[in-house]
Amino acid sequence: MPVSGGGGPPTITYTAGRGALVDGSVVDASSREASMLFHSVTMITPDVVALEATNGSRVEWLDSFTYFAEIGIHLTQGADGFASLGTKYGAEIRSIGSANVYGTYGAVADGADTLAYLISHNFAYIGTGTDTTNDPKLVIQTNEVVETNDGKIHYESVDHKGDFRIGNIFYINQETGAVLFDAQAITFSPTGSISLEGPTSNAYIDYSVVQVGNIRIQDNNIDSLLGPVNFLANSGSTYLNTDVYVTGNTVVSADINVDGNLFLGNQSTDTITVFSNLTQDLLPDDVGPAYGYTLGSSSVRWNTLFSNALTVANVTEITNNTISTLTTNTDLILRASTTGKVVVANTNVQIDESLTVNGTSLTVNGATSFQDIDLTGNILQTGNWNQTGNSYFTGDILTDNFEIVGSGSYITFPNFKIQNNEISITALNQDLILEGNAAGAVVFDDIVKISGTTIQVLPGLSITETGGILVTESGIPYAIEGDVNATQNLSFAPDGTGNVIIDTTNAIQIPVGNNSTRTLAAGEIRYNNVTNLYEGGGATGGLISFNGLYDSDRNTYITTGPTDNVIYFGINNVVKATINNTALNSSIFQIDNIRFTGNSVSNTVSGNNLIFAPNGTGNTVLTNVGISENNIVNLNNTALILKSTGVGYIKFVGTNGVVVPVGDNSNRRGTPEIGELRYNTQTTGVLEVFNGTDWISAVGNNATISEADVLDILDLWTLILG
Repeated sequence: MPVSGGGGPPTITYTAGRGALVDGSVVDASSREASMLFHSVTMITPDVVALEATNGSRVEWLDSFTYFAEIGIHLTQGADGFASLGTKYGAEIRSIGSANVYGTYGAVADGADTLAYLISHNFAYIGTGTDTTNDPKLVIQTNEVVETNDGKIHYESVDHKGDFRIGNIFYINQETGAVLFDAQAITFSPTGSISLEGPTSNAYIDYSVVQVGNIRIQDNNIDSLLGPVNFLANSGSTYLNTDVYVTGNTVVSADINVDGNLFLGNQSTDTITVFSNLTQDLLPDDVGPAYGYTLGSSSVRWNTLFSNALTVANVTEITNNTISTLTTNTDLILRASTTGKVVVANTNVQIDESLTVNGTSLTVNGATSFQDIDLTGNILQTGNWNQTGNSYFTGDILTDNFEIVGSGSYITFPNFKIQNNEISITALNQDLILEGNAAGAVVFDDIVKISGTTIQVLPGLSITETGGILVTESGIPYAIEGDVNATQNLSFAPDGTGNVIIDTTNAIQIPVGNNSTRTLAAGEIRYNNVTNLYEGGGATGGLISFNGLYDSDRNTYITTGPTDNVIYFGINNVVKATINNTALNSSIFQIDNIRFTGNSVSNTVSGNNLIFAPNGTGNTVLTNVGISENNIVNLNNTALILKSTGVGYIKFVGTNGVVVPVGDNSNRRGTPEIGELRYNTQTTGVLEVFNGTDWISAVGNNATISEADVLDILDLWTLILG
């Protein structure tokens, strides 16, 4: 798909699905813009257009990439215009931090209304199509940026070699370190300079000096900082095309060859007098130097030359009151020597053709009238310039004062206009950017200072907002206040994901008022000097309080005491619970079905158990008593007491039995209590109880008989009774 600099739009052959088309002709006529934002988008579109914009559309292309595209970014004029109204054509794109990788063309702007801004852009292996070998020999550098039919692309890019470009004006070769400028003029500040470091010597340039190695050029002087000044021409001949004055001795180490040498005198007082009239032409040697010989000298001059005409090198002729050139389309040049000036004194000057000034200044003492003036290079203006009509400048203008007077007069720059007390943007939907140099800031009225992302109010003054514009007045230091007589908002809107940062070690004051002055919209905040609460507007118009947690009517809340270190929970203006550094206090505390009231823990669902379930082998601990599964354990080495109140008693229910402690005499406690009960497995094999003095049988002190005795007694009674 070839594209040439002056030809028509490229011919495209599609072999895959395209990326995105932003077409302004299809939007509704009531739309303000036909625009689209792409953020972090990657389009892999081999051999087709990745992104195309046309018919008055606008695109924001942020951190996005195209791969293998026939054209990565394609801006076209379109045929139908915005909303198909036929009034607004072309397309505009702003690309930041994006890339075109591989493919045939990077960015193409085709049409007078197409405009692209490519900021921090990467063109990687453009011209290689779908080849992925990263072979630099396949790259076509001119395919990175293509402007056709007056399309414009302003770009700052890095290519596959790391070479850096700012349009066609500035280029840095990453491999060699070479820096190339292509500009009409480079203006230095008094402290600005360019330093170029080489392997054996350095070059230095500022606004007054050019220094290369040991040679320094300043004003009209060429100085050597070390050793002699040597003029070595590659051809072997050095030409000085103006008069050469030597105040010291001249030493020539080689020969001086003058064809047809002629020496006339050897002292400045020597003279030649010719009494006869010359009846023939006075001609120099026809094989003399290219510019002939000199008639007279700087110190000894001819008084008056009477001639009908004076022809200089068959190019310039002076005759009567006219100085003209003899060669067609040759300029007439008036040039003073070194710092001298071309001066026309005490008379009017009329120039009917073009006037070109190649020196440093054009000085006119008196009124001057010009028609069209085309200037190339710098204009250094001292004094006033009174202009009637339009002036068009290309290049830099350096002046102490620039005043435009007259009703309706203005000055226009490529994208903005200055008229009266207003600076306005002429390009549609473009920002007005005020930027200080280097570490400098933008200061408004010596009051408000903007540096980078910081807005600073200079000490002792304040700024307020009237009609959406910041103005200054005397007031509270470091204050940004809304104007009570205005209806506009004072807005701080950072770009992208940036934040509004207020950088101070003091404080920020928000609006203060009572209930009657409260007009809070969603997201707004103020301080209520009646309730002493910070309050804000909710999304549905409800009131939000920030000194604690409140509902909209503020009768239900969570707050803290001023100095008592207590958190208060209020419901319907009654404090229901508090939390201090030792306890949570509440008359009733309920979690699901479990309620804590006074000294009771209960299940609020009738018939449900109250379950204490520890994790794993853990216990449910009540003071020093642990409960785990079917065990109740005294965690201390003391008695486990089951205690009733009044006539109450302790009852063990069931149909099986109760197991008491079992052991022999050695297992008895050393200090038993009265009524202590256990089963003794030693000798007696009985249930025993401690009576305060001894362990006795729990069934009394009656004698006992063995099983054999009982059987004998039964046999006896059987014989007796039959």
